[in-house]
Amino acid sequence: MTDTPTTTTSAERSFRHTVKREPGARVVLEVEADADRLSRQTDRVFERHNQKARISGFRPGKAPRAMYERQYGTEHLWAEAAEDVIDETYREIVELEDITPIDNPSVAVSQLEPGKPLKYTATVVVKPDVDLGDYKAHGAVVEPKPPADDEIEKTIEAMRESHAELRPIQREAKAGDIVMVDIDVTVGGKQLPPFARNAHVEAGRDSSIKGLGEAFMGLKAGEEKKVDLAFPDTTSDETIRGKTGTFTIRATQVSEKIVPPLDDGFAKTVGVGSV
Repeated sequence: MTDTPTTTTSAERSFRHTVKREPGARVVLEVEADADRLSRQTDRVFERHNQKARISGFRPGKAPRAMYERQYGTEHLWAEAAEDVIDETYREIVELEDITPIDNPSVAVSQLEPGKPLKYTATVVVKPDVDLGDYKAHGAVVEPKPPADDEIEKTIEAMRESHAELRPIQREAKAGDIVMVDIDVTVGGKQLPPFARNAHVEAGRDSSIKGLGEAFMGLKAGEEKKVDLAFPDTTSDETIRGKTGTFTIRATQVSEKIVPPLDDGFAKTVGVGSV
């Protein structure tokens, strides 16, 4: 395990970072973005929201920030700005350090306060270095074998699922429905970065956070629900590992999943003559 600090001056970049390479092809980035960069992004986020704000006595986009914040608050501006800055700086670091991620990073914010630098940790799995060695000296003959019936059935069902149609509905979500949600989480009264935005989730489906899949059931478009759920002990972010958070779930759409029938018409869509 090695720490690779990257030193930059304010004239070069508006953030500082270190890179720690861990076993298992994991890279941990410790990042500190300047307070000015976060503040400027918050200004931009305010301008975006102010264009749609409805404040008595002002046309959209014309209300002073103080009036906007009095009506809507400030927390969402800083949270959204932090999300933008994290995305921007993460991408800059990946390019700067020539990192090749093979998954989305797990991000934990350790400091998000007006007037202070934004501090966060991003953990990501990267493309590993592989030494093949003298693989030709260890040849093996593999005899092909036909797939089992249950493997064929699983493959067909997966193909039908991938071709399913999502049909918006006006009833409460039930198991198997697809719900588009925004999710925010607080732990111990502290607001975490946005957990999900416009995410498509399946109601009732098991999740790494026990009970989250069930929480989507019963939601209707336009409704909001709050549930207390525990983060698993395997969560990479040690600041929330095993802790209980309050999940605020807002549903914007509920859709019924229509799986195509297993017939000749479906077979043709996947390049097979018939069933």
